[in-house]
Amino acid sequence: MQELEDATADAQWRNSSSYGQGTFSNTVEIGGVVMNKSRAISRHFRYITSASSTDRLCQVAQESRFKPIGTGGLGVSVTDDAHDVNGLSLSILQPIAMLVLCEQKLFLCIAEVNGLFLDCQPVDYILLSILSEKIAQVSYQALHLVPACYSDDPDGMNDWRTSNLFSLSEKVSGTLVQPINPTVASHNPCDSFFLFESSVLMAIAANLQDHVVCGHRKAIPQVKLSDEFPYREQHRKACFVMELDDTNTGVVDHIGLACPKCQPSISFDSLLRQHIIEHIGAHILHDPSVDRSSEPCRLCLRPAPLCKVILKKTKGRMGNLAIDMKNSTCPNLVKFSIRIAAKCTNASPCTNHPMHCPYCPNSSPAVWSYTFCQHMVCIHPAVPLDKHSSIWTLSKLEKDGMRQVWHHRLNQPKVCLKTQCVPLVISETHCICLVLGFVLFVVFHEPTDTVDMP
Repeated sequence: MQELEDATADAQWRNSSSYGQGTFSNTVEIGGVVMNKSRAISRHFRYITSASSTDRLCQVAQESRFKPIGTGGLGVSVTDDAHDVNGLSLSILQPIAMLVLCEQKLFLCIAEVNGLFLDCQPVDYILLSILSEKIAQVSYQALHLVPACYSDDPDGMNDWRTSNLFSLSEKVSGTLVQPINPTVASHNPCDSFFLFESSVLMAIAANLQDHVVCGHRKAIPQVKLSDEFPYREQHRKACFVMELDDTNTGVVDHIGLACPKCQPSISFDSLLRQHIIEHIGAHILHDPSVDRSSEPCRLCLRPAPLCKVILKKTKGRMGNLAIDMKNSTCPNLVKFSIRIAAKCTNASPCTNHPMHCPYCPNSSPAVWSYTFCQHMVCIHPAVPLDKHSSIWTLSKLEKDGMRQVWHHRLNQPKVCLKTQCVPLVISETHCICLVLGFVLFVVFHEPTDTVDMP
């Protein structure tokens, strides 16, 4: 149609009285080709509405399809003066170190950053000065470490190298990671890898243990035992473990869950989640020192305003209620199935479970079945109690079972871990305890300078 219109316009122009008088022409020559001006204009502006980046290289580099005018987060412009005083920042594709839990033990893990977020918004970099803030999150892909050979490092300074990725990818808080700057080597331009020294890796792990384990125990990610992790030396012994404690107490030391009432103190195991609910529920039912009218937390016995459990609906049209681990606050907070917790069995008699109060807003914290009667009396006194009495009324099986739980509350249960075909052997040479022991030895045996008195 466009060619027909051009031909018609050209014929009309040639037949006009002003043709050949040199006033103006409707054609233009581009690259040696004569074409109508309308077609030349349409070709020139053909890509004006196209995206700025659609090629594969930009996708791998995680560049946005439509270039933002934007910022690097917190209203800071992405310019040179937006960096830290020393220009220190964490960017995508940079290596990091972190701690992970495997076989109830803490191990060092090396990873590569594949995403950075500030206040849930993706950014290109995060300043190290704000990496430990709550708004900073890091998405990573773990790297596999293998012993390095002479061809990898001819100088012999490093004894570990990265080989490939393995199946551990997660988004964690920025305070759980530590940026590192290892040596980069390659056999060819398309096959680069990082080099590490064992003493440096052990020092990094010791530093992470100091500032991560104490305040962020529950946020440490977990990974299953595999051929790729934990990292193993030439004799297939696991390396870079935090401590060589018994596996039954490793989780207890890691999570730090405990009953605030029992003396001597009773520690909870995060793998026995229903036991935590049963133990605290026994205090609510049979401990005279617990004030049920204050609606104590059913995980730590603190008053209701101090702890809150938020419920959310899981994915799907028939999604069940679940604990919102991000918005709930409790020192003994663990993730458990509400549907299983509401059932009474011989092995697990407690039915104390969180639930939505039908007379409170949906955004309100959950109430628990054992203290729902006190909640109705204090918060909704005008509502008849008979309508909901079945919620807090216990069956004979539950009464007898919870009485037994109360009588044996000081017994410390242990987790029955599944036996492995090949037990995990720890390399004592690469244990982090050696680093701490060496530091203490140097501190206590360092000679002091003496001054001869005249």
